[in-house]
Amino acid sequence: MKSHDLLTTLGVFASTSLLAACSSSNAEHDDKPKSAPAPTDACNGAPVDGRCVDAKTVESCGIPSEGGKPRPQVTKCSDDEECRVDDKDVADCVLKVGCRTGDTACKGTGTLRTCKDGVWVDSPCSTTCVNTPIASTCRSSGITLVARKGRATFQRRKGNASRTALEATPVEAPARGFLLTFQRGTEVISATTTSADDGSFTLDVPTTLEAGDVVRLAAVAGDDAGGIAYLVANPGFPAGRQKVDALDDVYRDGTKPPAVWSWDWTAKDLPHGNVDLQIPLTISGIRHAGGIANVFDQVGASYRETKRRYGKGGAPLVVWMGDSVAWDCGDCQQDQKRLLFANRFQHDLLISATDDQTYFSDAMLQHEFGHYVMATYGKSNPESGNHDGSCPSYPGQAWSEGFASWFSMYALGSSVYSYFEKDGALICDYEGYTVNGEPWPRPTPSAKDVSPSSAPGLLQTITETEVTATLLKLSRGSADPGPILKALASPRMTKTVALPGGRRGYERSYFAHQWNQDDGTVCQAKSPPEVLLNPAQTMADLFDAMLCAGFDKARLDAATEPATHYPFPSSSPLCRPR
Repeated sequence: MKSHDLLTTLGVFASTSLLAACSSSNAEHDDKPKSAPAPTDACNGAPVDGRCVDAKTVESCGIPSEGGKPRPQVTKCSDDEECRVDDKDVADCVLKVGCRTGDTACKGTGTLRTCKDGVWVDSPCSTTCVNTPIASTCRSSGITLVARKGRATFQRRKGNASRTALEATPVEAPARGFLLTFQRGTEVISATTTSADDGSFTLDVPTTLEAGDVVRLAAVAGDDAGGIAYLVANPGFPAGRQKVDALDDVYRDGTKPPAVWSWDWTAKDLPHGNVDLQIPLTISGIRHAGGIANVFDQVGASYRETKRRYGKGGAPLVVWMGDSVAWDCGDCQQDQKRLLFANRFQHDLLISATDDQTYFSDAMLQHEFGHYVMATYGKSNPESGNHDGSCPSYPGQAWSEGFASWFSMYALGSSVYSYFEKDGALICDYEGYTVNGEPWPRPTPSAKDVSPSSAPGLLQTITETEVTATLLKLSRGSADPGPILKALASPRMTKTVALPGGRRGYERSYFAHQWNQDDGTVCQAKSPPEVLLNPAQTMADLFDAMLCAGFDKARLDAATEPATHYPFPSSSPLCRPR
């Protein structure tokens, strides 16, 4: 077996490294925010949600994590696109014609469709049309096929029983939802997808094999419209620490598509019976093959689950992993518009693939996917700054990070968040209210607001771990996530309204802060934070949306403990007229 990258022939950062999101300290915590100067506008009036400067230009404000400064971003729409604002007030490049020039698709089994000047042109196939999420083609004539069954797996490492480290001995896991093709040179002879349950498959294989024929397993999944739902891409960057911003210089406008991670097996070397394909931890030239496969598998599991919950798939997602590449954000998610493989992508996941092997920390992977869930079904939160799970942070950021960890626990059916790296593990116990065995500071009804609000302490600084613990109570672990997920996507959480004074925002009138935590003084800001002109949601907005949709008030009070901890006024939620 050999491995290679499948070539193209076939915003707003949401998170920092989870080393920060789940760490602890015995130092004193200061939950009193620094005084803030007047609101600033670092993006010359461009909003986080973007705006259409003209029919072909989207201008937006990117809010990086890790204390980065807000920066203007400009996206040029392609010839087939125009700038539009969607029902969540987000501006984006949207296809204005029937199809994207150069795209291909199968119409039934006997017709190949090719997009020319925005219009589909049908061409009959003399044999069969073969469809993949990246491209479609007519199979060459004179090839007789036979169905072969098999199973695809990959090697991964799991945490030990004490949650202190990864086990040294790898285990076998099913490779679920991978694209599987039979390749003869650059031609795709047949294609299928491995089972989302156990990695099994049935693939049509030529009865007569030729030298160079390969079976290819690729980390790409299709959507319901013939396009790409998600993929894991290799940016082709050299080993070492790389800047996330460097992706924009290479992969932005579709002129240079990235490679998609894939693995090949020489067809003549495969057995004549069932075909078993396994991606090992490490293979020649690829140090982190098992980790790359694990990331695709984990993303796929939650993509399918959220699609089931919401009744539709999320926006196209690209996961960036370079072998032995560490991103300057650690592991993170960002909203970023990219044109790749004739698909308009809106979101990135950045996952490092180094000897730390954090890619086997499923809780971290699902946390980052949780940011994608918020961004694609709800709306990204614009508040940023480096953060520590045991330190109170501003309520917008705490809501964003806390929701992402709640999603992780829901996806994995757990209440303990384990983050593994080369030298050990970090553990958040959301039922025990501890980080690495130490309690985090809990909110109190008397804590001061960081912005005007309708109840004392409602917008106080709060730990993201407290947010996660509260949400887990509300959802009864993973038993009842529906009300939270429904509220996340409601207009109450995704569309702003006119506020007194002429500004637009959410009903709790909270606006994002840009701030940096002082590494030398735990849980304190380096300097007074900037108050941005960006409205931000908080956990209080989610509770409003849930109660306004009929959620049980007593159940909410039991989770927030308003008399002793988080003082949410459940008797007076801020609802919108129906």
